[in-house]
Amino acid sequence: ELSWAQVALHAELVRTVAWSIRQLSEDRPFVVLTEATLPEDLRRELLADGLHLEYFDPSLLLMSVPEGYEWKLGWFKGRSLKPTMGQLAVWNLTSYDRVVMLDDDMLMVEPCDELFTVPVFAMSHDPSPWAAPQDGLGARAR
Repeated sequence: ELSWAQVALHAELVRTVAWSIRQLSEDRPFVVLTEATLPEDLRRELLADGLHLEYFDPSLLLMSVPEGYEWKLGWFKGRSLKPTMGQLAVWNLTSYDRVVMLDDDMLMVEPCDELFTVPVFAMSHDPSPWAAPQDGLGARAR
């Protein structure tokens, strides 16, 4: 279970990425996809900043990995997190015409409005996520 301080840090990261996007791009709803366990004081802060909150049930998205790939769960273990695929909950955001999913460790330095004009599903990710083992904290072993 995450401490309040860890959750508060992530909330501050979300507020920072939202601020950076709003400085550069058109005004669009900024939706935060989070677990329902988000503390009430942090909910109020995010809502006061004009962010929309959408909740998902992490128990429905628990990860399992094939034998021999347990090291892939190190990132979660190193952060005291349950291994979930919370990103998949974005597919439940059906009340929106378009969704651009960003992680809370991003910072926009240029406008990103063109992301909303992509006519088909698109995603960017590490092209070889299974290629390199990771250390116990989830970082790539080099």
